[in-house]
Amino acid sequence: MYRLKTFISVTVPLSFLCAYPGSAQVLTPAPSNTESGHIQNIAPDEMPDRLRDARDLYRKGDFDHAIQKYQQLLLEHPNSAEVYAGLTRVYLKKKDVKQASDTITKALQVADSPVVRVALGEVYFRQGKISTAELEWVNVIKSGRADARAYLGLARVRWAISMYKSGWKLI
Repeated sequence: MYRLKTFISVTVPLSFLCAYPGSAQVLTPAPSNTESGHIQNIAPDEMPDRLRDARDLYRKGDFDHAIQKYQQLLLEHPNSAEVYAGLTRVYLKKKDVKQASDTITKALQVADSPVVRVALGEVYFRQGKISTAELEWVNVIKSGRADARAYLGLARVRWAISMYKSGWKLI
């Protein structure tokens, strides 16, 4: 019976819509910001091999080489939100919150996008600014972008404030 309850609570991720009025916009796609020319997002289908390699190094725990790969990619794609977010996550994994904060601040100036905002929420969460992090993730979700990391961040906020059931609903 417990497994069935867990399965149901995990498979119904949209039940949080009641908690955030007006968040029914989640089902509508977000407008693209690439028309202005200043944001250069790398779609997963068009992802260069080096970005994939950097992500693989991050996942394997080779953070120093991942940082090198991301910095090389920043030289080639200085406006890429994906690269800035990836580099920020590597610094957070290395527990270098100061460097992660500096990186995400640069990213906000160059490529303000939902991907960067989610990474900013992760930095705020790590700094202990839980309500500010929650606000960033909620704004990303309400903007129409159904980002899995934003939902995970909201679940982490719920778990941090001992609201375990609603945290699992977000997952």
